[in-house]
Amino acid sequence: EQPDSEYHQISAKPSQKLLLRWMRANPLLFKEKMLSACNLPYTRKEIVEESTASKITSRKKFFSSNMSLSYDEPIEMLGSALQYMYSADGKTYLDCVNNIPHVGHCHPKVVEAGQKQMARLNTNSRYVYDSLNEYSKKLLSSFPDSLSKIFFVNSGSAATDLAVRLAKKHTGRDGFQVLEHAYHGNTSTAIALSPYKFDGKGGGGKGDGIQVLGLKAYGLGIKTPDSRLPRCNRGIPPAAFIAESVPGCAGQVLLDKEQMQDRVRWIRKHGGLYIADEVQTGFARVGKYFWGFELYDVVPDIVILGKPIANGHPMGAVVCSNEVAKSFETGMEFFSSFGGNPVSCEIAKTVLEVIEDEGLQANALEVGDFLLAELKSIKSPGILEVRGTGLFIGIEFVKNQKAEEPDPETASAIVAEMKNRGFLLSTDGPYENVIKFKPPMCFSKENAKELIKELTQILLTSRQTDN
Repeated sequence: EQPDSEYHQISAKPSQKLLLRWMRANPLLFKEKMLSACNLPYTRKEIVEESTASKITSRKKFFSSNMSLSYDEPIEMLGSALQYMYSADGKTYLDCVNNIPHVGHCHPKVVEAGQKQMARLNTNSRYVYDSLNEYSKKLLSSFPDSLSKIFFVNSGSAATDLAVRLAKKHTGRDGFQVLEHAYHGNTSTAIALSPYKFDGKGGGGKGDGIQVLGLKAYGLGIKTPDSRLPRCNRGIPPAAFIAESVPGCAGQVLLDKEQMQDRVRWIRKHGGLYIADEVQTGFARVGKYFWGFELYDVVPDIVILGKPIANGHPMGAVVCSNEVAKSFETGMEFFSSFGGNPVSCEIAKTVLEVIEDEGLQANALEVGDFLLAELKSIKSPGILEVRGTGLFIGIEFVKNQKAEEPDPETASAIVAEMKNRGFLLSTDGPYENVIKFKPPMCFSKENAKELIKELTQILLTSRQTDN
């Protein structure tokens, strides 16, 4: 009742500390310990009816083999809370890589917002309801004034699809410039823009009208076979240059500011657009800014949003200039059955409120700067580079510093050992030699210290073994 009263909060502080300790405890293990202390019979088998292995076997019957699982020994998850996840074997994991539950797994305010709206009204945007306008106004207020129109869809992939349609209609062209190793989604249109997919296993290669811009030309440390910057596509300037603001699948890399500004100037000089993909980096994750494109002091014509926008609830959006939106008004209606529904809008609006109320942008900057500094201070011959910004960081491993030979085996082994110690991480980059770090935004400095301690121990043990 009096949160600002230091006197009244004296007794609250110990209870808050206890609640934080309890939140780290796996509910199954907690229940088992409590019942055991009361001499009451209880085993986890009462909750887990069949083993994880048998569930994986059943899964293989239902799904194609290309629906992958994380880790060689997959984890059966039963619950989660903010930056923690709880497995069926009673273990608690600190989530260091899941950037979709942006403000935290099962955040109580987000859950409550969805529950209340779901019990009241869920319909489509052909009807008038307050949450659509309220959320649109709040979201657009975070963008530069020139980005004033919004379309709602159900995922980042669907947003990419729509952004391509907008760019084609506005320019009358069908070619696109993309960055090497880029990934923009799982639709056919998005895959065609994603070298990470079309140049990877099972990919069909680059299609007509696609230019791949070499990352090395952007001043990055990743080795690439081709650093040339093509100027046009079949003699015609492309419809747009599309780029992740901080390429994730390329290995959590920051682009060169001057190169980005030059590329945006060039595309506009030739009548094209700049599309910023903020699916992974948006909503204050980069710390210093709310949007990743602000790192380069450029303003896009179109912005793609997804993943964190609604904390795991399926939602996506495209934000664009009034001019681009006008070009799309051809008489054909745009309609997404669930895009912008009131449940999604209430959840997404609450995500924005939580980011602001809990100071999560400042947290991303403070914890991210601390983690970058600590990681860079680790002396290991296997680490080529630590890079990133805010809570979006990559650690690149090599076998030889001079030759910069990628070392995916070490990166993978470290991820596996960190999992054994209760930390969820994964690898990325063109050679899978980059450990990526992009946790829920509530990840704390204490969590960062735990991570650094365990990672340092593993690297030290590995070095002693090598010697």
